[in-house]
Amino acid sequence: MLSHYGHIEQIPADVSDWAVKVRGATTAADNLNARPDEARLYKQLTTLRTDVPIETSLTSLEWRGVKREKFETLCDDLGFGRLADLPHRWSCGS
Repeated sequence: MLSHYGHIEQIPADVSDWAVKVRGATTAADNLNARPDEARLYKQLTTLRTDVPIETSLTSLEWRGVKREKFETLCDDLGFGRLADLPHRWSCGS
């Protein structure tokens, strides 16, 4: 839909006017028409912002691994014991 219409606001309200075949089109149209404010909010939330100043360097944002002790404690606290074994890279600090 978005590749055809470009923006969610350009999608016709009437499903019979849609130029693209979509499974569940009637439900999708009903949802878009019933909740236009939510659709605009979700669009805003999923749009990457490029105009926000970031006061840090790329080096400081580099992935350095999971802090093992903190992660294992969190997994234990949440009852996710097996999850603690999944990280493939641990940070040098605990």
